[in-house]
Amino acid sequence: RFNTAIAKVTELNNHLTKAGGPLSRSVAERLVLLIAPLAPHIAEELWRRLGHSDSVVHQDFPVADPAYVVDETVTCVVQIKG
Repeated sequence: RFNTAIAKVTELNNHLTKAGGPLSRSVAERLVLLIAPLAPHIAEELWRRLGHSDSVVHQDFPVADPAYVVDETVTCVVQIKG
């Protein structure tokens, strides 16, 4: 699951990077919060570079909006000889 989590955050980062232009501060902060449990030392450094004096570990983890959550499972019906 660790590899999957890192892969999804990397995929999100790549998508945001390809969108062009600088990231908004709130998006950058949320990305740092997402990587904090996976790479705490790097997240702490990035959090400080964003100008925060408190530790990233004391922040609430971002909560997903159910309206944007998409199930990755697809049901495919196959008919054989019929």
